[in-house]
Amino acid sequence: MNSSRKIGDWLDERTGWRRLRDEALLEPIPGGAKWAYVFGSGLAFTFLLQAITGITMAMYFSPSATDAWASVWYLQTQVTWGYLVRGLHHFGSSAMVVLAVIHMVQVFVFGAYRKPRELNWIFGVVLLFLVLGFSLTGYLLPWDQKGYWATQVATKIMGSAPVLGEYVQRFMQGGTEYGNLTLTRFYALHVFVLPALLVLVTVGHIYLFRRHGITTPPGMSETARARVDRFWPAQVFKDTVLALAILGTLLALAIFVGAPLDQPADPTSNYEARPEWYFLFLFQLLKYFEGPMALIGTIVIPTLGALFLFLLPFLDRAKERSLRARLPVVIPFVAMIGGAGVLTAIALQSDANSEDFQKHIAAQNQSAKLALNYADHGGVDDLGNIILMRGHQLMDDRGCFGCHAVNGISTPEEKGGPDLSGFLSREWFLSFLRDPDSARHFGGLKAEGTMPSFAELPEADLLALTEMLVAESGIPPVPPVDAALVAKGRELFAAGDCSTCHSLTREAVDGPALGGFGSDRWIKRLLNQPGAPDMFGEYNEMPSFEDDLSDSDVGYVLAYLRYLRDIGPAKSEGEAPQSSR
Repeated sequence: MNSSRKIGDWLDERTGWRRLRDEALLEPIPGGAKWAYVFGSGLAFTFLLQAITGITMAMYFSPSATDAWASVWYLQTQVTWGYLVRGLHHFGSSAMVVLAVIHMVQVFVFGAYRKPRELNWIFGVVLLFLVLGFSLTGYLLPWDQKGYWATQVATKIMGSAPVLGEYVQRFMQGGTEYGNLTLTRFYALHVFVLPALLVLVTVGHIYLFRRHGITTPPGMSETARARVDRFWPAQVFKDTVLALAILGTLLALAIFVGAPLDQPADPTSNYEARPEWYFLFLFQLLKYFEGPMALIGTIVIPTLGALFLFLLPFLDRAKERSLRARLPVVIPFVAMIGGAGVLTAIALQSDANSEDFQKHIAAQNQSAKLALNYADHGGVDDLGNIILMRGHQLMDDRGCFGCHAVNGISTPEEKGGPDLSGFLSREWFLSFLRDPDSARHFGGLKAEGTMPSFAELPEADLLALTEMLVAESGIPPVPPVDAALVAKGRELFAAGDCSTCHSLTREAVDGPALGGFGSDRWIKRLLNQPGAPDMFGEYNEMPSFEDDLSDSDVGYVLAYLRYLRDIGPAKSEGEAPQSSR
């Protein structure tokens, strides 16, 4: 104990920490500690949580248009507790907005903006707008569809302002178009500029608060005011309860709801964008002012609202702090807060009642789910492409899903090419040998009936032939290839009728050569020259993609087909690509 005391004395002599501690914790609270005073501390706690989670996320985030989405996906799905960190940060931004508004309302009700606290109120209003600035700039950083399109709406509103609007929009975007500079510009604002401003304004806000002390509720009697508690422990206890409630709520949301991540931003898509809930009132307001009147909704009304908040201490001329005495400012303040709430509710209700919007949202959610599924199974390449999704998109763009299905989805009956569910897997080959003319295989093509069914063969022989065909690809299946079964399959192939139409080399006979069948080289040749003698020759009905797919494109398609092979038909149900055509 003496050693601890000596160390404390040594530090106090050099830093004066005990005086700072006493000033921080022993502040007198006229009227006693109250739950009404907790919201400022709750806001400070939430900001601290945002700073900690934000710094953690920044260690993984890559602020470039090609890498941003992948880095967020990696943090959320691959890093231990990464989803929790991002969830806390995501829902923490909404918590900051809620707490900032509640704190502002509490200060207004108590009349704590009146002389001599005018500057402290103004500092608080600046803090509110900084919190909204954090939300706006952070929204774009994942570089997903929702953030990309919603932020474009915001920057276009900025650009609609007279005189300086175009320059402000260009500054925020880093140019005339959205791109890499837009992302780095928003990242710099979110991580460097806004935090520095927030810290400076918060320090000033707390200094002015400590200088003038706590404002008691209007109408408190002198007897009640005579009771004085200290910040420690009475008010600290209440502040701690709120902080724990905030943390518990955010943890529950992060664990059971999770931070959303849409598919990567696609500037060519038709995305139905909506801002976050705390900007929905502005979005709804714009619906009432169209054409030349749009400036009223985008600039005039928001500016008047902001000016009212800043000038409130000077507009209030009441002689006392009761709400009745302050009606000239209470009415517009309540109208502004209530109006924002009503507009938000109308926007939410309007979207909920719109069948078209709900269908669009369902499609967007399905696309987001598919993107995450593809990223989880195939990863993201150096160009920022989700490998499997790029393969899916290439096949969709080239019309492949007009002829081929995955679990029967998107195949017109008149073009029924082979179903690609589990394509070239053991199960696919076994099904093919049993019934090559089924709708799943070649039943929809003109070549129907050219290959007989081998369903009458013993099951052991069918399994041996299947194992031989699987082994030809050279791609290790799960479980690994059974060498004994492969050898038996080759014997059956040579002894039976198979060799009259096929070879186990790359030489053409009458049907496709089976040497390397299903390998990357074989599929590339199928894509480029499907009608070659060693492929499907005169039976071919598939167009060549030799001039339509680059080598890198073929790589994406190969990865996607391998994915379909590995997940099989049963697992691919619900994950299958649906053609946009």
